[in-house]
Amino acid sequence: MRIGLIQTKQNQNYDFHQKGCFETVEEARKNQSAMVEKTIAMVEAAGKKGCDLVVTPEAINFPGLKRFHGGDLEDLVPDMSDVLWERLGSLAKKGSFWLAAGAFLKRQKMDGTYGCYNSAVIFDAEGKIVSVYDKIHTGRDEGIESGDHYLVFAMPEGNVGICICWDIQFPETARELALRGADLIIVPTWGWESLYSTARAYENGIFVAAAMGVPYKKPIDGVRTPSQVIGPDGRILATGPADGDAVIICDIELRETKKYKELRMGDRRPDTYTMIGARW
Repeated sequence: MRIGLIQTKQNQNYDFHQKGCFETVEEARKNQSAMVEKTIAMVEAAGKKGCDLVVTPEAINFPGLKRFHGGDLEDLVPDMSDVLWERLGSLAKKGSFWLAAGAFLKRQKMDGTYGCYNSAVIFDAEGKIVSVYDKIHTGRDEGIESGDHYLVFAMPEGNVGICICWDIQFPETARELALRGADLIIVPTWGWESLYSTARAYENGIFVAAAMGVPYKKPIDGVRTPSQVIGPDGRILATGPADGDAVIICDIELRETKKYKELRMGDRRPDTYTMIGARW
């Protein structure tokens, strides 16, 4: 499998350290559109490199927080009828690749009201939407509904699990996806750290790949690291730059996970893990 990770330098909508309103709703929409257009161009470029699977960062259409511009999230986030999904699907079909696009989206809930989700929309190589994953561990995400199910989808090359940003901080997330059959976990994210990422791959005997966003005013630094592909033995197989846009290409063989999974998980004793499901 050839995987392509889209790493984008963020714009002013993603400047979380600002205080108070610093842009208008019109400016927020302009920044939102600019990020979408840049990401679309990079997805197309990845497809031309022969990728089987392309992954974008988290929330490519992020509209900024309400305190930035005073606008309501529901007015700035698209639903599933938006032309964005048609455009992304067309790219996937044209390049014959699968695509995981991280995006905010709006959907009607069971009670008839609308909720906004931090999601990943999965397209197959025919450009069809095969699934949507909603971030489960939303933490302090403002105005965002939490998902309630984990997702593993089957590609011709193997099984792929997906989670978003903060989800992968929790070892239970990766273990759940691995036990559901994932050979690879992909992670659209704005925060990525090799420290826990290599552990997730190693302890489950699987591949892990993250598409990272670069902060607005500075390079990726501190404990955070750029976009990466990590092998089932914990080795970093590919990494992006710390300071800007990049398409990171890596060839992996998902069948390699079989022996690693047996080694790392074959001697588990789930009958003794009585506190795993307990709350802190």
